[in-house]
Amino acid sequence: KVQRPREAHKPYNWQSKLPKNGQLPPRTSTFNPADCLHHHLALHDWLQVIAYFDQHQPISQKEVVKHFTSKKDGVLIFTQSSLSQHLSKAGCAADKERLESHPTALSSKQIRVVTWADIEALFK
Repeated sequence: KVQRPREAHKPYNWQSKLPKNGQLPPRTSTFNPADCLHHHLALHDWLQVIAYFDQHQPISQKEVVKHFTSKKDGVLIFTQSSLSQHLSKAGCAADKERLESHPTALSSKQIRVVTWADIEALFK
């Protein structure tokens, strides 16, 4: 049985999903509220929550939590206890340290742990 040569197919027409300015926005933790009840927030989200809290004083922490759980454009679910931890002096210092630790800190949800010093030097 002899096989005939097949025609080569055209390559996939891939379209870039980058924004027009060429930079990706920081990853966010917004999602549909029906998906789950608990979700870890990225550092970018915590900085937005803290900025909202500072701009709308006097406002209680419970009202901040209620505002972000009822947003139409994307829900951020967190507790008043976790907000309190990020608003404390130690929490603010930890967030600033994480922000300055590496370039992709805004999109990260956890602290990056590196055990080799030569790899750590690459990120600085």
